[in-house]
Amino acid sequence: GVNKWLVAATILIAMISGGVYLWADKYTGTDTSIAVAKELSLEGSDLKNYLQAIRVSNDTAYGLTNASWDTLNESEQKDFAKKVYTFAQAKGLKRVNLLNSKGRTVAFVTHDRLELYKPT
Repeated sequence: GVNKWLVAATILIAMISGGVYLWADKYTGTDTSIAVAKELSLEGSDLKNYLQAIRVSNDTAYGLTNASWDTLNESEQKDFAKKVYTFAQAKGLKRVNLLNSKGRTVAFVTHDRLELYKPT
C-alpha cells in the first residue's frame, strides 16, 4: 500500500496549485494598452523652429528637438530651453526635458535648475 495521508496531501497540493494558476490568470487582465503622452500644439509659437513636437506626461513636458538645435551655441540653447519652460509653465507643467532625435536628453529645466547635456 500507499500511505493515504501522502495521497491526500498530493491531491490537496495539486488542487491548490491549480487554483492559484487559474486565479493568477484571471486577474492579469487582457488590457494591453500603453499610456501615451499627450501631445501639445506648437501652433502660434516660435518653438517650432527647434522642436518637432512636445508631449506631456504627468507634470513634465518632453520636447523632441530638430537638427537645428545643434546649430545653436550654448547661450542660445539656454535661452531656448527657458522659452520652452515658460511655455510649459503656462500649461501647468513643472519640468521640461528636451530630447534629441536619438532619444537622449540635451536639456533639462525646472524652476531652479537649467542643465545642458552634450549627448554622445
